[in-house]
Amino acid sequence: MLSKIVFALAAFQATLTSATLREFLHTVSGSVQEEPLGKLVFSNRCPYDLWVDSVDQGWESGLFSVPARSQHVEDLRKPDIHKCPTDDCGTSFKVSKTPQITRGSHTQFEYAIKHGMMYYDISFVDCAQGSSADTCPGHDKGLSITSDDTRCTIPLCQPGQYCPTEAYYVPQPLKTLGIPEPVKGCGDAGTGMTIYMTACSSEPALSARSVAGRAIMLDGNMA
Repeated sequence: MLSKIVFALAAFQATLTSATLREFLHTVSGSVQEEPLGKLVFSNRCPYDLWVDSVDQGWESGLFSVPARSQHVEDLRKPDIHKCPTDDCGTSFKVSKTPQITRGSHTQFEYAIKHGMMYYDISFVDCAQGSSADTCPGHDKGLSITSDDTRCTIPLCQPGQYCPTEAYYVPQPLKTLGIPEPVKGCGDAGTGMTIYMTACSSEPALSARSVAGRAIMLDGNMA
């Protein structure tokens, strides 16, 4: 799982939670033609501010705030092959309710690119207590990962619900819970799409007004 990919960045800040997506990526076969990478949009629909650290094998954004009802946009990226020669590393968005990342209190949105294909997951491994994810940022109002490409599958954890087929609660769900890894992806759609990672996904979509006065949904939909 992405939350278990080891990132060489120093101690806890440097590590996604273990090597389970790495194990998943080892099972991936086939490939599609490499193409330019798309965008990642992190939407905070929550009524409270969030702080995010975007981390991969050779880079870290440092903690930044995403205020309530706003979003952050960045380019999708793949760790440098020289820093990840096994090609099984990914990127994690560590999400906190406070201006610090502390063990036991952050949700992770994660993605990886392997053989030109996109994979992603939601992880509560660092904040869940058994089947409860009540302390995980965004879980109270749901979390999701969607895309502007309909070939991409959607992990969706409903507000306050136990959703082990949609998100990681333990590092190795197949071994511990007897269920498949909750990794979703875009199959042969490539990597040029926009990926929307949304905290408090049950809340109204973010919107802005166009010049013509039309409401444009910033979470990947239009109205």
